[in-house]
Amino acid sequence: MLAVDQLNPASLAIVAAVAYVVLLWVALAFYVVRDARRRSTSIGLQLVALVLGFVPPFLGVLVYFMVRPPHTFEEERSMALEEHALLDPAPDEQMRPCPSCGRDNEPDFVICPY
Repeated sequence: MLAVDQLNPASLAIVAAVAYVVLLWVALAFYVVRDARRRSTSIGLQLVALVLGFVPPFLGVLVYFMVRPPHTFEEERSMALEEHALLDPAPDEQMRPCPSCGRDNEPDFVICPY
């Protein structure tokens, strides 16, 4: 076996490039599995994401991006809250109490005038 100092610069560059590609491949597979967990509770989808992340190198990630659910749980919750806020009519408040002194203020006041 050759020592590191016996390798010429070209073979050292090839080893570094291969190590970089393998590290990128593993990082993409990790991202795909993590993204699948954020988008679905299905164990089947998470296993398919794991297989697609590793088996066809780099091509599986593209396939996963085409078949993954369109929204994460956070996005779905945010959209549901936004829809709920738009559907609920705003209360007809004439006056609102100041949080510090308790006096009624008009709705367009930014700070308490008292």
